[in-house]
Amino acid sequence: MDSLLRAFGELIPATIIASPFAVLAWLVLSERRGRRRPPRTARRTAALDVAIGSNVIIVCFLVTIPVPWRPPTALHLWPGTDLVDAFAPTGSPWQVMGNLVLLAPLGALIPLRVRASRSLVKLALAALIVSTIVEVGQYLLHTGRVTATDDIVLNTLGAVAGARLTRRWWSHRYPGIYAIPAPRTSSPSLESLPRHTPH
Repeated sequence: MDSLLRAFGELIPATIIASPFAVLAWLVLSERRGRRRPPRTARRTAALDVAIGSNVIIVCFLVTIPVPWRPPTALHLWPGTDLVDAFAPTGSPWQVMGNLVLLAPLGALIPLRVRASRSLVKLALAALIVSTIVEVGQYLLHTGRVTATDDIVLNTLGAVAGARLTRRWWSHRYPGIYAIPAPRTSSPSLESLPRHTPH
């Protein structure tokens, strides 16, 4: 537990500070979208967008904040190295859980808003790319966090698991239930179309 607090303890005050701003953003988005869409749709899409944006900020915060009690850079490219260390008697399984949870909220929320991500294969590929960028960023910024192949795998598995949890809402059985409706366009009725009479 001590290693968990040292690695992620800064997230607690940051979340408390950011929560009022997230609520304010939701209220503003809901009000603006409610002018053109049904209130329920406006509130729902605004909540999803604020949740996605908040999770992106949290991920960026976690991977960029320095860890003072660690060396500046650590690179573990051999698969399984971090998993063995985490489950060793002196290790911390919390690190594994943290990497599984890191992208899980985005994996659960993004398919509700982006149709192109409603394939688990595409979502896994996107999570793999995002996680790789995050790990490379950590290495280049020298934040004191370990850049590891295991972290990329765990982040990707977490995103896919998050998507599976919400799949019943974004599957083909409920198409467009959370999508922003397209603007209504007037189309000519059958009665207004010119009629051609045979000669």
